Amino acid sequence: MHDLTNEEKTCKCCGKELEKIGEDVSEQLEYIPATVKVIEHVCPKYTCRSCSTVSMAHKPEAPIAKCLAAASLITEVIISKYDHHLPLYRQAKIFLQDGIDIPANTLGNWIMQAGSLLMPLQKALWQQLDQVNILQADETPVTLLSMKKQGYMWAYHSLAKKNRFILFEYNNSRSGEVVNKRLANYQGYLQSDGYGGYNKIRAKQEVIPIGCWAHCRRHFADVIKICGSGKAQEALNYIHQLYEIERNAKELDFIERREMRQEPAKPILQDLKLWLEQTEHEVPPQSTIGKAIAYARSQWSYLAAYAEYGEPEIDNNLVENQIRPFAIGRKNWLFIGNEKSANIASLLYSLIQTCKLNDINPRAYLIYVLNQVHKLRRYQIDPVTLLPQFIDKKLLA
Repeated sequence: MHDLTNEEKTCKCCGKELEKIGEDVSEQLEYIPATVKVIEHVCPKYTCRSCSTVSMAHKPEAPIAKCLAAASLITEVIISKYDHHLPLYRQAKIFLQDGIDIPANTLGNWIMQAGSLLMPLQKALWQQLDQVNILQADETPVTLLSMKKQGYMWAYHSLAKKNRFILFEYNNSRSGEVVNKRLANYQGYLQSDGYGGYNKIRAKQEVIPIGCWAHCRRHFADVIKICGSGKAQEALNYIHQLYEIERNAKELDFIERREMRQEPAKPILQDLKLWLEQTEHEVPPQSTIGKAIAYARSQWSYLAAYAEYGEPEIDNNLVENQIRPFAIGRKNWLFIGNEKSANIASLLYSLIQTCKLNDINPRAYLIYVLNQVHKLRRYQIDPVTLLPQFIDKKLLA
């Protein structure tokens, strides 16, 4: 409040007292650095002088036994690494700037212990794969330091409206057996790129395979980058028409979207297929344009399949968007220490990204579930009820 002094509230002309007629209000954002507090839990002891018994109230259980860090501090370390992409050594430096000396290896131990306590949620997430009927799948490489080799983070993204989640799984291999084992009992739509590791599960009678037009489009876009516009541009013109239909159908329900795909999209698909068949014989097979056409031709049944239904997307971009935070983090921390760390990282990425898919604050969510780990351990609470897509949002307020 910036007010006149009592002397200034007197009119300089006639000497009468000034009257307030309004206010001029302006706003300014102020930054207040985060603070770390020490919370003391005091439990008074009582004794009976006659029989020497001692009584004392129980303090709240800490997420990690005999650990200095409360749920809020552990959550801050997790969010900073897996959502804000800050390596632990940088976090340790930031804490030190605020006068708090916490070594990076201590922060790492907190994450490992917290992740181990939350593992029941990973099992609950795996169970959800068989509860939905529309999934997108993809995989991305990651370096494992202990084995000095490249592993892979597999991702499964559910598009089910009432069970939306993203699930990451680390594996040392990119073999198709990884997805075959994980989705052994899955029934429904499975959208993926043209990687051959998905061929076996695509062939299952219970699975409806859907291709990814974004991958197909990139092949032709790469041709234009190298060779300039030409035949590749003709292919892109067809593909752009398909995407324009999708933009117009974005807000429609599944039945209406299928109808729109049946009417304007299928004729475009037929024209594009004919163009591919004719052009394939006009270009060298080993040229960039030849390889782009060969990819589209080999994947055609999967690429065209989306137009027969209303539920699947035209491409796999949604699951790629969920993998992007992991890829950004990978550029900062470069590698994962060992397989156990990779499994815990996959769980934490899954929980954080699933929170975002369901409009839940990841920080509020993790603080709450970390305070429930002892109930999880004693089987007093069903892990499924703590998953971000099912949790009662009122508990996080």
